[in-house]
Amino acid sequence: MKRAITGIAAASVALGLMAPAAFAATTSSTMQWQQEYISVSGQQTGFKGFAANYAGAPTNYMPIWYVNQALKNMGFQVNWDGTNLFINNSSITAPTNATPGSGPNGIYLNGVLVQKTTTKVAKDPASKVNTTYMPIYFVLKVLQEVGVAQTSNWNGTTLTMTAPTPVSTTAGFSNFTVSGAQQGNGTEASPAVSSNGGAISLSTTLTNGTTPAANTAVNLSISGTTGDTPVVEVNGSYVTATANSSNDGWTASVDTNSSGQLNVSVVGTGSYTVTATSASNSSVSTEGYVAFLGSNGLLTPNAVSGSGYSANISSLSNASAGVVPVTFTLPLNSSGDVQANTAVTFKVYGGSAFLSTSTGQEIAANGNTYTVYSNSMGQATIYVNDFNADSNVEVEAVVGANPTTWTNAATTYIDYSNPNSPSGAYALNNIGAFAFASSTSGASTSSASSVAGVPVTNSVYFAPVDTNGAVYNANDGAINYTLNATNGAYIGLSLNTGSATSPSFSTVTLPSSLSSDSSMTLQFQLDSAGTGYNVYANGIELTNSAGTAYDVSTPEFAANAVDDSNATGSGSTLTVTSGKVSAQADFVFSGSTPAYVVDFSPVVSNIGADGTENVTFQVVDSSGNPVKNQQVKIGLDANTAAQGLWITAVNGTQLTTPNGTGGTEYTPIPMDGSANTVANLTDTLVPGVANWSTGSNTFNAYTDANGDVTLTIQNGGVFAAVNGTNTAENQTSSTTVTAYTYTSNTSNSTPAVDFTYGGDASTYGASNQSQVGEITNN
Repeated sequence: MKRAITGIAAASVALGLMAPAAFAATTSSTMQWQQEYISVSGQQTGFKGFAANYAGAPTNYMPIWYVNQALKNMGFQVNWDGTNLFINNSSITAPTNATPGSGPNGIYLNGVLVQKTTTKVAKDPASKVNTTYMPIYFVLKVLQEVGVAQTSNWNGTTLTMTAPTPVSTTAGFSNFTVSGAQQGNGTEASPAVSSNGGAISLSTTLTNGTTPAANTAVNLSISGTTGDTPVVEVNGSYVTATANSSNDGWTASVDTNSSGQLNVSVVGTGSYTVTATSASNSSVSTEGYVAFLGSNGLLTPNAVSGSGYSANISSLSNASAGVVPVTFTLPLNSSGDVQANTAVTFKVYGGSAFLSTSTGQEIAANGNTYTVYSNSMGQATIYVNDFNADSNVEVEAVVGANPTTWTNAATTYIDYSNPNSPSGAYALNNIGAFAFASSTSGASTSSASSVAGVPVTNSVYFAPVDTNGAVYNANDGAINYTLNATNGAYIGLSLNTGSATSPSFSTVTLPSSLSSDSSMTLQFQLDSAGTGYNVYANGIELTNSAGTAYDVSTPEFAANAVDDSNATGSGSTLTVTSGKVSAQADFVFSGSTPAYVVDFSPVVSNIGADGTENVTFQVVDSSGNPVKNQQVKIGLDANTAAQGLWITAVNGTQLTTPNGTGGTEYTPIPMDGSANTVANLTDTLVPGVANWSTGSNTFNAYTDANGDVTLTIQNGGVFAAVNGTNTAENQTSSTTVTAYTYTSNTSNSTPAVDFTYGGDASTYGASNQSQVGEITNN
């Protein structure tokens, strides 16, 4: 429950006016120190404050650090950036009509400026450290509005603060209790099952606080399979429920009995979800799951193709949001007993859904099987998860541990949707990264998601692409990004104020609290019309130079890593992530141009089947100086078909990528580049280590603090992600890779070292090429 703040606008006093007497110091001659306290729930903290003139009037000052700590202890998010005080709390709605006055320092509530004042810096008598002090009068006005202090709580020496009282729920249903079922307990993962065709009863009590809510209106809703109309009885009387247009949901208005109880009896076929909701408070509800078993068992939720069970997708921040329990209830055996400890094998098809644990971790990929044994109630449960908006995801179940046929499998269907997207929206598929050019209209699902060697004076343009192959737009819904820059660089930002087809990027002047951040959450939220986006950075709405909130038509943006006094190294990697999709831009602060390599070791390598070799070389500039902590280009063969040599690690870091579902994809780099015959390899993107785009004849690696690069090379036997699944790649016939370098290279377009097969001349054919090593697989 949020409380709107209105008093600041009404009670604000011009800063030139004398502070009220309750806040005035006892003397106005000079700064006078005194012992002061903050008391929170009876716990006092003491410190030194002082009295001094403020706008011509004597006023008390308090060290702002102690106020911050007290608010943090009460659950507020508080930050003092040296100029402004930021107070955030989800239970507060900041005012829209505050008149903050004037002064160099501001107090912000949930990102909204509500009060300006002037602070003083003085040396704390105890610590001898310079400390920031703020007039207690203006601090207390804000504290009063957030509900933790009143004007009477300051007595001249002690400020008494009281933690806000949490909003309590005054009404609630008890969990449904089940009767009449032979199997299950009525939860989603274990529905209450009738094996004999009899009714299942669900009972709950509605209370107001601790008092039963007698004869109180309740909205009853039942959802199931199209056409399977249930027979419903409530508190001993039959109820005629109203069917929806698709005849798979039924509603009725009912009342609790004189004891506040609601007893719902259901008879039907298939499975049903029963929901009771308070008619006066839709947030108060309880839910139960029932099913009616045939002779062949039942898979729940019981849904048909084209009308699947509705579920939200998971996300990187909530990997279990899309988890759906799917339960197969076995029929009773010939003796009428439950079939416990019986194998049931599950499989999922369609989209990118997978079988998972109850917390969302993948245990079997799309199309693979997983066997579960039934519990003491004769029910076997598997979980399905999905990070994309996929419809008609099919789940199958067959009794047995190693089924040879799925002809008679029980089936159900799940429709996954993105709760932040309008109906029918496409899911995010790719983030295209474009350097030096703001024309992103050609972005597609195959656009490169990484760029390198970008000077910090330039921006990289990021374009999200949906699964339909078009640049993401308002029809696809809201979208959130996480931005992180390495080596202490901070992030600069521009927004596309034009369109996807006619882009026009405008530099954003970030709020002072964000202007030096190396990480940022960037949110594009649908505007009130649903046709564009308002933009938020770390929860603060972004505005243009006129103070007007941005309303853009596309969630494209441009960013750069800014080299300031806090930055280290010779560059910064900016990583942009949204859900399972990411992009990367490598910015160069300064430093020399990589030219050629020296000290290639070992000069000759022979790698047996499934064997590995670490090959190390130093990258230098045209003057022979090591190029340290910098990205360098390495060439791969472009003419010879796959030969079985792979780069599996760079500088000791294995080339793998999280798959977004708790697992790992192996993304080694084939040494035959675009000639590799393994189709649909996954790109390599290991920030700060290496990146390669499938089919490219070069890849980028980073030198270490000595200018060295170590490549781990393996002869077959590697695992590589193909079509999103890790598969084994074998070695092939014996061949030799020759390593060339170019001692007079001065261009970033020529690799520092180039690997070619069979002793052929280098791809780049430079007259100054020099062989530095060779690698043979046998």
